[in-house]
Amino acid sequence: MWLLGKENLNLLKPVLNSKYYLEWVNYLKRFLKYSRQAKYYKNPYNLLALQLAFTKTISSVESVKTEGIKQLHLAKKKKDEEKIKDIEIGITSNRQIVRIIKVIADGLAWRVLNFDRPFMRVAAEPSRYPGSVDLDSKEYERLEESAIAITATRKSRVLLNDLTYFLRIGDLTEVGKKTIIWESKKSSKQLKSVYTIFKKGRKQKLSKQMKKLVHAQVARDFREISIGKDKVFIMDLPFSFDNYLNEVSDVIKEARKNMFSTKQLSDCLIVSCTDQEQMINHAIKTGEHVWEKFNDKNTWNKKHRITAYSNLDFFYDKDGDFIRSATPYSVYPFSDDDVMGLISGNLFLKSQLNISKVKKTLIKAGWEVEDVNLDESLKNMEKIIPLIKAGKGSEVFIDDTIFTLKRGAFILKIPMYWVTRIGTEFMKPEVLIKHIEAIYQTSQYGIPRKVQPFILGERDVWK
Repeated sequence: MWLLGKENLNLLKPVLNSKYYLEWVNYLKRFLKYSRQAKYYKNPYNLLALQLAFTKTISSVESVKTEGIKQLHLAKKKKDEEKIKDIEIGITSNRQIVRIIKVIADGLAWRVLNFDRPFMRVAAEPSRYPGSVDLDSKEYERLEESAIAITATRKSRVLLNDLTYFLRIGDLTEVGKKTIIWESKKSSKQLKSVYTIFKKGRKQKLSKQMKKLVHAQVARDFREISIGKDKVFIMDLPFSFDNYLNEVSDVIKEARKNMFSTKQLSDCLIVSCTDQEQMINHAIKTGEHVWEKFNDKNTWNKKHRITAYSNLDFFYDKDGDFIRSATPYSVYPFSDDDVMGLISGNLFLKSQLNISKVKKTLIKAGWEVEDVNLDESLKNMEKIIPLIKAGKGSEVFIDDTIFTLKRGAFILKIPMYWVTRIGTEFMKPEVLIKHIEAIYQTSQYGIPRKVQPFILGERDVWK
């Protein structure tokens, strides 16, 4: 995957060891710790207070970042290379600080919404950059007043959507007797929701933004997702989410001690971890660059199809984009220190997924497996990307098939992220087979229902 790109990775390296960034990371551990405590995400008043603290922090950091961008322009005019480098490190540091807070806020949202992955995926669909609230604006004042009023009068928990990456539809998400997505219009002091607009009559014309709101509300209330003219039903699966998370935690612990650790967790998955902070400090003290020593090459056949992932992929931030199908690290069941290490980049966690071995596992489970022409799939994706960027993702079908499975008359296209969750979230392949079998059992005359599987056992794993 490696979405971050070499250029952005090079910008990040000096940030990880800067005193300014490390002090902020240490400070933000408190936010992470609070967000993972039930007294904050279950209590409506504590939840709102914590989010308002997030907002104030982001506002102050972004003010510094804005000033840094101005200073960078001046330094470039003067061609002061040393100053340019220092300012760029500062700007990148502040971008990462804001990103850390948003990832922590994502964790709050996942907990409050009871880890409803299908809904979170729909809510994350718009490609717009998640905004930061302008504390001095009238719009923010009204939004804050509305959030306080909902909390006080209905005792509901309220999420400030702009604090997160995942909640990109509407301005507030209320979770009480019902989940309600609220949209605040600049021209009006009133909030709008599906329930308020339909009271005025179903024949009224909806704006693009309100159509997205309806789309997300239906996914939450009726467990149904519209993709163009198709209906995709959310299929709640009563399975446990079997995983390798305990083994991954051990790999991280070993890296904390020895700078690097690697382990093959199954015949299709290798995980390695590097303590970046420790490695950088070692290089500064000794002048020795030891990265090459920590070679986590696999012993798989060169003809095998291998895909690599890392926590740094989640740093990808071009135009506000991010990996929508992946669980935020802020809910992983690791220690606060390890979670913050993954979010901040001070730990580098890499996994190598052997797609060829996954294919063999499916074949052993009794499936006929056909590979997909990836070149053709990429060409098709290129046609769709402009529509996604234009905010029309809900109107198109994205064919990201990695395998086509057959058994008798039954044919099922497997989306890539169903498979790659083995590498990104350390799901055991057996879980993948279980939910494929469940779809097979509910098919009629060999035709699979169009479903979005949701493994209910995930709620027992994410914290």
